[in-house]
Amino acid sequence: IEAFRQRTFDEGNDSLSPEKYNPDQLDGQTWMTFVGDDLASISVVERSHYTGDPDVAGRICRYHILKNYRHSNAGFRMLESQCEWARQQGLK
Repeated sequence: IEAFRQRTFDEGNDSLSPEKYNPDQLDGQTWMTFVGDDLASISVVERSHYTGDPDVAGRICRYHILKNYRHSNAGFRMLESQCEWARQQGLK
């Protein structure tokens, strides 16, 4: 994840900055898409503290696809599993 994070910074994206994303203190789950051995995309499902109902609502956030993989449909590959995981956690 740290090497991926640096690559996102190199591409001008700060959505995975340590202030915004700490995988060791996450109230959710990190999802990754690999193309071969290369981490191409990362997304997080977390309880939504922004809506005031973290026991009900989840949100998909901290999403980035490296530029070389923008046409790989990485986000769509994760979505079904992310929604299922959220339901298993009691989120609606």
